[in-house]
Amino acid sequence: METKCKIQFESDEDEALDLKPRNRTSFIVTQQRLYKAKKILNGLKINWEFDLNKMNLESLRDSGYGFVINCDPKIKIRRIDIWYDGNEGDPKDIFYPQTIDLTLDLIEFIQTGKKIIPPIAVVLVHLIDGEKTYPEMILLDGFQRLKLARYLGETEIPIIFFEDTNQCNFTKEKWTLTRNADEYKVSNLNRDGDVYTFKTAGWKLYKNEIGDFVLVKRQ
Repeated sequence: METKCKIQFESDEDEALDLKPRNRTSFIVTQQRLYKAKKILNGLKINWEFDLNKMNLESLRDSGYGFVINCDPKIKIRRIDIWYDGNEGDPKDIFYPQTIDLTLDLIEFIQTGKKIIPPIAVVLVHLIDGEKTYPEMILLDGFQRLKLARYLGETEIPIIFFEDTNQCNFTKEKWTLTRNADEYKVSNLNRDGDVYTFKTAGWKLYKNEIGDFVLVKRQ
């Protein structure tokens, strides 16, 4: 069963609408592209790429999302509606002035039949006594692809997920914590071999109001 979690989008949809023509294309050229795009939308099909080995995910290192490179990516099929809460406007309205060039580029690329890399999300993981919980997902890349897939009537699409464990909670009655020069070591009092280690350079130790151990990844 999937854990309910808070969803965030990394997008510029909250920016005020700029109705002036984009710098890289004239108003006339944009209108011509828009006319052609609306004609080809009927029957357009997205050809998703499923082979991670064919995706240049290393490029994320230069895009501000390099922190996820250390996580193993997975492709999962997910319903589109988990990314929406009903307040995103008309799903049939995909041409926003501030992102129209990106949308047109995407439609024209899809028309070639070439494969499209799925949207990319990071799943923030909290470890509670060794069990994973998923309090939050953040869509890092692919908001235009997500909107277009929704417009085209797709209900499920592939998503590339990176898991990023950023907080670990350990109940004081179940675990013991020791520290040496460069790491914390958390050991289960009831199960031999159930041990977690955390480098002090990457993690900060706290205690909550009832004395449990909380380790939070340093930013």
